[in-house]
Amino acid sequence: MCLALSLQARAAEYSITSCKPIYSHAMWLINVHSYALEEFLGEGETPPYAIISHVWSRPASAEVTFREMREDLASAQSKPCFMKIFHSCVIAKSHDLSWVWIDTCCIDKTSSAHLSEAINSMYRYYRDSAECLVYLADVSFHQPGVPRAKKLEAVGQSRWFSRGWTLQELIAPKKRYFYDENWEIIPGGSDLLQILAKAGNLPVKILEDRDQLSDISVANRMAMASKRTTTRGEDMAYCLFGIFDVNLPILYGEGAKKAFRRLQLEIMTTSPFDHSIFSWRADRSDSGLLASSPSDFANTPSIQHLVSYLSVPFSMTNLGLSISCTLTDMQEGERVAPSRSAGSIHHVLAPLQCDIVDDEFITYVST
Repeated sequence: MCLALSLQARAAEYSITSCKPIYSHAMWLINVHSYALEEFLGEGETPPYAIISHVWSRPASAEVTFREMREDLASAQSKPCFMKIFHSCVIAKSHDLSWVWIDTCCIDKTSSAHLSEAINSMYRYYRDSAECLVYLADVSFHQPGVPRAKKLEAVGQSRWFSRGWTLQELIAPKKRYFYDENWEIIPGGSDLLQILAKAGNLPVKILEDRDQLSDISVANRMAMASKRTTTRGEDMAYCLFGIFDVNLPILYGEGAKKAFRRLQLEIMTTSPFDHSIFSWRADRSDSGLLASSPSDFANTPSIQHLVSYLSVPFSMTNLGLSISCTLTDMQEGERVAPSRSAGSIHHVLAPLQCDIVDDEFITYVST
């Protein structure tokens, strides 16, 4: 039985998802010897490079910009935040790398085209790097007399884990090296890996093998980002493009909810069998079937989406969502979803093609 449910979405919101951006794969890298920015065109032309993951300084204007690096390098070097670039280059050189990428000054944020390309390419930048240097500016790791367990606890409490953009920066790189506030390396180990997984709200297996990300259900990938925040509301959706392997136009000004809806609509086209996208909870009665933000997935249990030869892909139409599922009448006395006008809505159960691994979670659909 095919159930069509209106999500109160305009046709324009669908059409824009099909306008896939076209990119040149241009990338600017910092020469570790001269600090000069140089451009590389094409993925095959990019040399091995170290990539930096960090939390922006406050205010953001304290960071070194693309224009400063290009037009007045001497002035850029006089800014306190240039020390991030300096230490990154020193470490990269010690690892026999000649190039470094850092988001503050390797993206021309005055160009909407360059910014859009960089945001859509961000996961690839981290995935293709030779290594990722993670700078935890709020962690002092090498304190004499402090047990390692206590030091690792401080690592897990770093502000770095609260930012939306750092989720993909944690998952995508093939190699990660963590540094404290003094740019001293934080020794690795299985105990550090456990801290990273717990603080990052993701399974250890993804940190051990990034390719396993695609095996994680949509709902659980959303849950990884559910407690993270971004400075701009729209970025809470944009920072997840790489996590779901999608590309969309960047439209600052559209608002956080619309950006997140566009993301979900695009995910539905690339994962048309994963019903877990509807497995979220919120205290709003007018939300519809799509979530308003990743935070709606915060309490989602471990879910596996199920696919069989009988599975039928769902899709968005100009009338709403078209999905095939078995409907069951609600029995009197059973829990039902709240409605605006009691008695005027017939309630049915629409089981999703998902398996709850470690918790009980039932989604109710009203029609």
